[in-house]
Parts: sequence; C-alpha cells; structure tokens
Amino acid sequence: MQVESSEGSPLSNADMKDCDDKNPPEAGSSSSITVEDLYLLCDLFYLPFEHGNRGFKLLNEFNWLKSNASVLLGNDKAVRKCSNADGAVSPKPEVAEWMQRAESFSKHCNSVHELLRKIANCANKEICHDLFSYVWDIAGTLTLLNAFVKWLSLGHFPPNVQTYTQGTYTWFSKGWKEAFMSGEQEPWVFRGGLIADLQRLMPVDSGNDLFLYKLPELPTSDYHLIRPYTPIDEVELGQVCTQAFLQLSVNGADDRPVESDMGFQSLFPSHLSELIADNIVGHFVTLYPQLCIVAHDASNAIVGYAAAALNIHTFMRNVEVCWIPSMREKYSESLLEKDNFIDVANGSETAQRHSSKLNALIAEMIRDFHNYEYQCPVEVSNAYPALITATALKDALLRDYGILKRLITVTLATLRSNGCFGVHVRLSFKDSEIFQQHYAKIGFTEVYRDPENKFIYLGRRF
Repeated sequence: MQVESSEGSPLSNADMKDCDDKNPPEAGSSSSITVEDLYLLCDLFYLPFEHGNRGFKLLNEFNWLKSNASVLLGNDKAVRKCSNADGAVSPKPEVAEWMQRAESFSKHCNSVHELLRKIANCANKEICHDLFSYVWDIAGTLTLLNAFVKWLSLGHFPPNVQTYTQGTYTWFSKGWKEAFMSGEQEPWVFRGGLIADLQRLMPVDSGNDLFLYKLPELPTSDYHLIRPYTPIDEVELGQVCTQAFLQLSVNGADDRPVESDMGFQSLFPSHLSELIADNIVGHFVTLYPQLCIVAHDASNAIVGYAAAALNIHTFMRNVEVCWIPSMREKYSESLLEKDNFIDVANGSETAQRHSSKLNALIAEMIRDFHNYEYQCPVEVSNAYPALITATALKDALLRDYGILKRLITVTLATLRSNGCFGVHVRLSFKDSEIFQQHYAKIGFTEVYRDPENKFIYLGRRF
C-alpha cells in the first residue's frame, strides 16, 4: 500500500497525473537497460505494502478509468461529441480526458513490456534469470488491465457498470490501508505487492487460479498481447479456431508436442474450409462481437481467442433466427450424400490415420445445422447464464500457457461489467474427456450431466 507520511502524500493528484506522461518511453527505442528502466523496476517492486510513484500511478489510473468509464456511454458516437462556437465538432471534455488517460495508461503498460524485452535479451544472463520471472508476472497482469481498458473504450456496458466492477477488497476500499497496517494481521494472511493489488482491481471474483501462470522454461521476448476483436479479424480467427480444434481433436489436451495439423486443413475442400469455425465460433463473433477477445503475437498474428454471449436463451433464440438459416443454405443436406469429404490419398500418414474421424466430424457438424436444437437445463441457465468458447494454438500455449488464462480473465471481466456472474460450456459425451481437460485448466468444473441428450455442462462463477 501507498504509505502516507505525516506530511501527506508524496505526490499531489496533479503531480501524479503529469508524472511520466510528458515523454513516456517508446517501445523498441533501445536494446540496452537504461537508468530509467532501473527506476521503473524499483517502482514496480517497492515494498509489500508501499508502492513507488509509477506503481501507484498504474493503480490510480486504472481505477480512475474503470470508475469513470460511464462517460463513454451514449446512443451513438455523436453523443460523445459537442460543437464548438465555430461549429466544429470535437469530443466532449470528459470523453477526451478519458481517452487521453487510457492512451497514457497503455503507453505505461507498453513500457513494462519493453522492460521485459530488454531483460530477456540482456547479455548478462545471471541478471536476466534473476529478474525475468518478476517482470514477466507484472507484464502479464498489465496485459489484462490494458486489454480491459481497451474494451471499456468501446462502451459496451450498462450505465450502472461501476456497481459490478468496483470490487470489495482493493487498494481503494475504505479502511483497507488501516486494516493491514495496524499490525493486527499476521504477515501471511494477505498477499502484498503491486502485482497483487493490480490483480485485485480486475472485476473477477474467485479468480486466483487465473493469475497462476507457468513461466517459460527460458527467458523470452516472445510475448503475447490481448485486445478486443475487430471485424477484420474474422477470417484469421476462423483459421485459428479450425487449427486449434484439429490440434485438440487429434493430439488431445495434454502438453505433448504438436503433430502437424496443417495437412488436415489443406485436405478440406474449399466449400468446407470454414465449417469448423462456423460451427464453433462463427455465431459468437457475428451476433456478439463486442464480447470477443483475441490474443496476438509480436507480428499481430492471432494465436487465440475467447468469445462469449451474455444470456444463453437470448443467444440461442437469435442463433436460430439469424444464424442457422444461412448455415443451412451454406452447407446443404445434399452434402451428406457423400461418405468421404476429404481426400487423403496424397496426405500424410497422420492424416490417413485420422481420415475416418475427420469425415465423421464433418458429417456431424453439417447435421448439427440441420437438426439444430439447444435446450439448456434450468439448473445451468439460472446459475451460469452466459455461454463461452475459448482456445489458443498449441504451439503458442507450449511457450506460454498463460495466454488462455489471460483471455478468459478479460472475457469474464467483460461479462461481469454487464451484470453476469456465471458462465458455462456444453460438451458432448464423446468429446468430453479431451475438451473437459482443456477447460479444466482454466477453472471450469462439471456442474450438470444430461445422460438423456448426452451432454456435460461445465461452469464457472466469477
């Protein structure tokens, strides 16, 4: 915690706003660790219950952005603007301030990622190994916060969003400082440090497991970032969905090296190349694109995603009316007259071994569109009203399994911002073992079993 002396806070609010905003470090500006980088490192890891100026600024700015996000709300973008005396249209002052501070917060998050890159590439490997794990942890946490701020900037939340995102026990809660600086609490009762305080500001309750990341085996500058989905991501996201699904189906949900699945994708005829994505994630990004979050690498290539819908009943009703008819037209029942959808004669040995499974998979997905029916048990919909799907490419997960946890964390925060506190996934009996392992790694547990329809429901409260 920020410990105030008897003379007051070391920086006033105005000073805190101006501190480090004038010339924030530019990403990629230098490959060497500078004195300024060391100052930043000290501020990030100051004391368990006292933070450096820049550490406190990160806390303060994120809390301010989260608490004042409602200024962005309006029926359309015009509501966010006003006319000057000369008739020119400009953003309203409160909106302009929010956007400016969001951009500044993003730059400060990027400076921490730049520090991580410099440490990973440091010639002194002893220093690199000593510091990398600490900076990796805080960089991952700031990735979450920055992604959530970017999502808030889109304005897809209700006016009372603050009642859902405020948090009960955070740095800014009344009496928080007094409770843990009084000396009445044992040191091990409460986790201190800037990382823990930043994590507690994310509007996700019971999310401790989502903040436990497996560190890379070796220091690496290959770091993944998270942002909201945009329409131009549709094709690439569909390819990631298809590739990740085939990886899971063929290789399972463990951490074995990935068998080549690109051979499988190339075997799909052109008219079926989008079938898997249309079946798994297409209806999410078409009907609720504002609740889709993507992860990308340094080249901006998407490596994973999480997509959700707020209410299962509303969502499935919209799917039936707006999505299923177009899918039935795209994948007509006449396609089922064929037994072999893919030609593996010139494929790899692995492709030939799994050809029957792939053909059965294609036929099943086509039938799903023509026999569409989704009945969610009330035991599930009452406690876990939202629906979610999430995955990431296996080669990216092997380098950093935290990608999937970070995607889920940000997506759960977007759902909570809309007043939803429970989410579920539905798995068929025949696929349950593989995909249950996949979702168990991100905190989902079995909440309902439907033997009649042969489905298993996994859920999570947050």
